Amino acid sequence: MSASTGGTTAISAGDELPGFDVHPDPVQLFCYSAITWNPHRIHYDAPYARDVEGYDDVLVHGPLMGSWLMRLCEAWARPWGRVTSMTYRTTTSVHPGTPLTVGGVVTRGGDAPEAEIWVALPDGTRATQGSVSAVRTGGGDAAGHIDVTDDRPDGGQQR
Repeated sequence: MSASTGGTTAISAGDELPGFDVHPDPVQLFCYSAITWNPHRIHYDAPYARDVEGYDDVLVHGPLMGSWLMRLCEAWARPWGRVTSMTYRTTTSVHPGTPLTVGGVVTRGGDAPEAEIWVALPDGTRATQGSVSAVRTGGGDAAGHIDVTDDRPDGGQQR
């Protein structure tokens, strides 16, 4: 379990990430399709998804689930560091109206922690799963403010 010692947070294998629940609905899927310029009708046209593609209903976008995972990872790392990488893969179709749980667990603690992350269906099946790596960046305070140092040689000025 995470413990605060001397102003720093110890990150240990087995710690849970600050998970949350989401309830995707057709309007959210339509809006996500619009803002990502994704015209694939399986995300917003139920008759098309059923009759042409053979799904029970429209599908939740894999990248939308990836966005929820990134939200989880940022909330976890922000108080003490930053996310350095995240990968995920969606393996199960998800339909709107399905309550989902976004969660994760630390698999390696220390100053360069890693965690397993997922978006789970109500029965526990992981529709999307992946991993995240982070690095401690000099601490933070109770409000979640951190000191972020760009580790590129040019200090992040190169475009």
